[in-house]
Amino acid sequence: MMSKIIKRNGKLQDFDFDKIGRSIKSSARDCNIIINESDVKLICNLVNSKTNKLNSLNKERLISSLELKIILYESLRELGFSEIAKNYIEI
Repeated sequence: MMSKIIKRNGKLQDFDFDKIGRSIKSSARDCNIIINESDVKLICNLVNSKTNKLNSLNKERLISSLELKIILYESLRELGFSEIAKNYIEI
């Protein structure tokens, strides 16, 4: 699992799946979609899998917050949460 991401301002921040979960829930709420905890966990697991794959290709590389945003967007779409993905990417 990732431990740090690079923020837009260049600072390193601890990776936080709770923050990802809050973003998913907020985007769902904004488009009047009810999402349960098991769906949030499923999405977070897919994001984790994709980020782990990137990290395994280059252990020295850190993922940027923009890359993480794209990974989350793609994960939402892959799992059938297109409306939430659309709202999320517009934030």
